[in-house]
Amino acid sequence: MPSGHHVPARITNESAGGAKLRIGWKEWLPEIFELQDVFSGVHRVVQTVWRRFSLMGVRFRGPKPDETQRPDFGRRHSE
Repeated sequence: MPSGHHVPARITNESAGGAKLRIGWKEWLPEIFELQDVFSGVHRVVQTVWRRFSLMGVRFRGPKPDETQRPDFGRRHSE
């Protein structure tokens, strides 16, 4: 994946420390990358912890976004 490109992923599970992603990309991914939640607009830097087939686990790195501004990383908004 060339730098600056996007790879679609679905956040299937999230905890305070990381997330499980379902990805369709079968090629190499960097160990550390930016994950953007398209529903909330939140960006988090993550590090790959494990990968199996189309699933991968990532650990959040750096500070957590301010909960008062971005409380719903990984969750769709109710309309």
